[in-house]
Amino acid sequence: PTICELICNMCINSPDNKILDPGCGSGGFLISSYYRLLNLMNKNKNDEKTHNKILSQVYGIDINQFASHLAVINLTIRNLEAKTNKVNVITSDFFKIMGGEQTTLFGHKSLSLDEKHHYINIPRDFDVIVANPPYTRQEEIGNKKYKDEIRKIALTFDNKKLIDISAKAGIYAYFFTHSTHFLKENGMMGYIVSNSWMDVDFGKDLQKFFLDNFKITEF
Repeated sequence: PTICELICNMCINSPDNKILDPGCGSGGFLISSYYRLLNLMNKNKNDEKTHNKILSQVYGIDINQFASHLAVINLTIRNLEAKTNKVNVITSDFFKIMGGEQTTLFGHKSLSLDEKHHYINIPRDFDVIVANPPYTRQEEIGNKKYKDEIRKIALTFDNKKLIDISAKAGIYAYFFTHSTHFLKENGMMGYIVSNSWMDVDFGKDLQKFFLDNFKITEF
């Protein structure tokens, strides 16, 4: 929680920020984002209107349905008295999601109380993306077909290959690059990951990608 709070405080700087965690798990970053937004609104209490406004600004994606359900619960209990119809947490493989698309919240049905809230449009203009992605090594990502699909999606921008990363990269490298598809110009990205990419071959390409496309604001 302390690390989530630190990163959210670094990245979220407006009460109107729209935030995505593409590997949200049970919702640690989403909860920290919730309270960061509440603080930026200069409010000490999350009344029902404020509660639902904040929920409309935070989005989470996780491949594990149980984790997604926990994230929904952990967000809704921020105000147990409020009626909450919709929480923007999606059960999906992050690499099967593209900005601007419509998808179901939980693959086939959602926890929403109202049918009209079963669907969500995925923005392509998030102000902030924060995450603690999986540290899966390249040998554990999946078969060659799936790995090739991930690389095609994560390393292609505007139908052009913007970056070439060694196939030895861990999956978190692709989380970095695919997140860029969802981030608006001058948006903020804050990740906590293993530092192993700093001194391996695929890390050189990733470092160049950051230096060419991002400005370091905190270190």
